[in-house]
Amino acid sequence: MADEREDFEGVDWEALKVRPKDWIRQEGTPIVYTNTIQISMSYSDIAFGIGLVEEATSDRFVAKEQFRIVMSPQHAKILSGLLAEKMEMYERTFGPLPKPPA
Repeated sequence: MADEREDFEGVDWEALKVRPKDWIRQEGTPIVYTNTIQISMSYSDIAFGIGLVEEATSDRFVAKEQFRIVMSPQHAKILSGLLAEKMEMYERTFGPLPKPPA
């Protein structure tokens, strides 16, 4: 991971790590399962459309967007680094994930 972090110059990774005592889920916070994400961007924003596939056939793909997360490109870059770190940890713990079919 150290080599990949060079792309995130100036990020204090230790300060970004959330310890369990620091993270409190508010009552009523929704938990949503997703199996599809659509990402769009502008100069100042990255938007993640979080959805659920309702129908998938060889000629049709229908997904319902459940919610949208919009953040700055800077936050999206930090998120990508943290996600890569967690995926590495996941695969070290549970084994490598197979590549999805083409």
